[in-house]
Amino acid sequence: MALVGIYPDGQVRGRRRRMEGLKRAIDWLVYASVVLGLLFAYSASSLVPAWLLASIVVGEVAYAGTAVALARGSRRAYYAVVVLALLVLAVSLPQPDHYAFAGNGQVGAFLIFATGSALQICLLVLIPVYLRRRHVTQSSRVRPGLSALAATQGPAE
Repeated sequence: MALVGIYPDGQVRGRRRRMEGLKRAIDWLVYASVVLGLLFAYSASSLVPAWLLASIVVGEVAYAGTAVALARGSRRAYYAVVVLALLVLAVSLPQPDHYAFAGNGQVGAFLIFATGSALQICLLVLIPVYLRRRHVTQSSRVRPGLSALAATQGPAE
């Protein structure tokens, strides 16, 4: 009797557990980015012009909205996180003032910049891995009628 696509129960549970752990890690990285963004907006409020603060707040609202979508289970939100992470890095990394924080003794500001950048890079690495694994896992599932058909036909000759 040939069963196509059926794995030992432990292997399926282990794969599912790893996927859930990866998803949970990504979700927590997004939530940490939102909290760090709030801290950044608060600390930058007295240092930057009003138009720049407004753009920071708009970006933070977008990130918070994406975090809510993730918490509600939206799969499309992961793609939005990738776009937002790319935008954050594209705006913040080229700014020489951000690197000058370390030299000027503004340790708090530099830690926010460095931690935020590291969070975004982690998200840009982990989300494609998660989406690829989810795609492979979903495409390798056996359709209900297929396993019954394979069981009745016996081994291929």
